[in-house]
Amino acid sequence: MKYSNEFIFQLLDLSNLLEVQPDLEQGLREVVCLSAQILKTQRCSIMLLSEPETQGNGCGYLRVFTHYGNLPASAYEQITPLNEGIAGYVAATGKPLLIED
Repeated sequence: MKYSNEFIFQLLDLSNLLEVQPDLEQGLREVVCLSAQILKTQRCSIMLLSEPETQGNGCGYLRVFTHYGNLPASAYEQITPLNEGIAGYVAATGKPLLIED
């Protein structure tokens, strides 16, 4: 894939955003909004990984922390175990996964 210089500079600006934010939570909220704008998507979310010992099976899990666009309130209550679903697979393996629709 070839990316334009503008796209690369937007990603660099996005990565620098957290460095200048005094509040991590607010920084992540801004990151999700800017990510959606850069990627030209209607919805975007950031999921955070728990510590492994907080789940009964000894594995960590993902939970939605913040979002952009439409997302039902119930999404904040859902727990995604590692290796389950797209996000769980990516978090467990550390490898990107492209799903073409």
